[in-house]
Amino acid sequence: DQVTHYNGTIREKPESEAEARAYLKSYETAPACTVSSVVITDLATGTQVDGVDIARQWFKPIPTEIVDQLLAKGDVYHCCGGFLIDDPLIEPYLDKREGDEDSIIGLPMRLVNSLLEQLQQQLATTP
Repeated sequence: DQVTHYNGTIREKPESEAEARAYLKSYETAPACTVSSVVITDLATGTQVDGVDIARQWFKPIPTEIVDQLLAKGDVYHCCGGFLIDDPLIEPYLDKREGDEDSIIGLPMRLVNSLLEQLQQQLATTP
């Protein structure tokens, strides 16, 4: 699962146009920090491994017309923190990033691969 952390608050999917608009405009002042958790379970043994990935995305100021277009498309309502980085409308306003693109999109593959290796090691040493 994933949430967005922003200036001391947890942001899930925006519940209204006003909230989505406020989220998008606020990212001009501080980065959006995505926090993703992953749990992998071996169904045969019940062995579990888990981890957390944190990534940060900074934004340039997003013009009101672009915010309006993003809201009209509606995809931002389905994303924690009310933003997505793989929309061509927002790409020109992406700035510095700490972490991988797939982490911000919602499935941190580096973490998934690391956890799969960890699970394989645990299963190999379990009698």
